[in-house]
Amino acid sequence: MTTYDAEVNAHMVGVNERLAFVPVARLGESQKRLDASARSRAKQGPTG
Repeated sequence: MTTYDAEVNAHMVGVNERLAFVPVARLGESQKRLDASARSRAKQGPTG
């Protein structure tokens, strides 16, 4: 059985530990924050 929980979700990590689940892999995500002018350009889409 596989479960995915964020490390910051201490409650669910605790539940998984009590059920004897152990980490076997890590997944990462990235997010780039855009300033207002970049968001505006992104909404407009490609020009041409």
